[in-house]
Amino acid sequence: ERTKPAVVYLTVVAPDAPYGDQYPTETGSGVILSREGHVITNAHVVRAAGRVNVVLHDRREYAAEIVGADPTTDLAVLRLLEAGPDLPVARLGDSDEVQVGDGVVVVGSPLR
Repeated sequence: ERTKPAVVYLTVVAPDAPYGDQYPTETGSGVILSREGHVITNAHVVRAAGRVNVVLHDRREYAAEIVGADPTTDLAVLRLLEAGPDLPVARLGDSDEVQVGDGVVVVGSPLR
């Protein structure tokens, strides 16, 4: 429940789609990691992105740019454009405290 506000829904439109085209070629989910609007998602979701739109839990929408992507680990980082300082941010654990055998949780909701 504490993380839910920071979980986002992504729609990706191919670069060759007409500008007014609202039909996504990919959808997925991500998690807001910083007040500056950094979002982590899967690289395969944004691999063919022309435009990326991010919808927050409270229905606010932002355009996003791809900061970087690594297909080997299937991770990508986005940055929300024109986002304000009131973004919900997921509180993550301390990686220095993780030990082999600890449980992990994947956060996401690609079906909105």
